[in-house]
Parts: sequence; structure tokens; C-alpha cells
Amino acid sequence: MQIKAILLSAVLVLGHWALSPSAHAGEIRVVGVGEVSAIPDQASVSIHLKHTAKTVAEAKDAVDQQAITLQKSLQKLGIKPKRINAGTININPEHRWEDRRKIFVGYQASRPIAVSIDDLEAYPKVLHLLSEQKISDFNTNGFEFSHREALQRDAMEQAFHVAQAKAQLLAKLSGTKIIAVREIIEQGAEPPIAYGNQNESLMMAKSAPADSYSAGEYVIDAHLTVVFITE
Repeated sequence: MQIKAILLSAVLVLGHWALSPSAHAGEIRVVGVGEVSAIPDQASVSIHLKHTAKTVAEAKDAVDQQAITLQKSLQKLGIKPKRINAGTININPEHRWEDRRKIFVGYQASRPIAVSIDDLEAYPKVLHLLSEQKISDFNTNGFEFSHREALQRDAMEQAFHVAQAKAQLLAKLSGTKIIAVREIIEQGAEPPIAYGNQNESLMMAKSAPADSYSAGEYVIDAHLTVVFITE
């Protein structure tokens, strides 16, 4: 893990910094940005099983068998049963249009299955398994971090140190001294999810699974507005 604290500018220009302090006397308001670089260690895939048959029972049985086969295969790859979430089956009549006539085709049974992958070594193997079982209706939901909260805390800590350094410089330039923190405001959203490329996922599914896989490094950042009291 690489932690980087970044200043908004490499060159400090007094005229620019004069805009940063609060208009209130005895206060300095600054923004700090912290960054944490980390490699995701989790992934998730949403799978949609579908089958159309002449009767409801046939359609349901086919999807049930698909789900059982898929779940057993996923467990052989090391995916724990509790990380495989099979949804309820939906059955709807299916039609097609021919010469402006609506023709009944059969009943389509569908069932969603969500797979959470805790070991990225299994990620390409899961995609390859879907190709082997001729399952093409799936979405890769992106990569995640098992220690997301810890990463965010590290980024926030770096952001505060950056804000503190800025405030100390401003206090020095203005001939004052920081005595306390009045307010800390967190800005921005949750750490980003690292989304994979769908075309890359399809290519990976069709090719032989690799011995190892890495999602690459992603950046989580934190933005803090800090108000310091001066005297």
C-alpha cells in the first residue's frame, strides 16, 4: 500500500493563499486532500439464468438444474456457499410477433445469482466457468476492498495532516499561532469501486483461466475542510 499526501500546489504564492483563510477574525479555513493507493482484493458477478420451454414446469426444472450445476462448480473453485446468493425464480409467458400477430412461444423462467469473490485468483476462473456452461448473460459489478474502512481512515488522516501543514504556514505568514481546531468537514463520496471492462471480462471468460490475476492499483481519496482557531 502506498500512501501519498498531496498539496494542491507545488508553489505557494502568498496572493493565492490569502484567499484561503476564513473572513472571520481568529480563524484559518483550509482544505486538505489525502490519497491511498491500494489493489482491490474482492470482486462480484451478477448472473442471470434463463430458459424457455413449452410448459412452466419444464422451464422451471431447466433453470433449477442450471443453478444447481453452477453452484456446485463455483464451490469447486473455492467460492463458499454463503457467497453465492441465488434469487427467486420468475416465470413469464414469452411471445414473438409475426405478420402483426402475437404468437405464443413458451414460458421463460429466469433466476438471478449473485457471486461474491473474496480471492481474485478465482475471478478469471469464474468467468471461464460461465463460458464453459454457455452462460452469457452476466455482469461484472467491479472490484472492491475488504479493508475499505481502514483505507478511508488512512486517506482522511493524510488529508488532515495536509490541512494542518497549510494552516501552520498561513499562521506563520500572518504572524499568528494555531491554538485549536474549530471544525472539520468531510467532503466527497465513499471510496470508488474499481469497475472492470465488460469487453475484457468477455474475453477472459472465453480464454483459459490465468494462474494469477491482479485488478491493478486504484486510488481512494479524502477531502477535509478544517477550520483552525488562531491567536
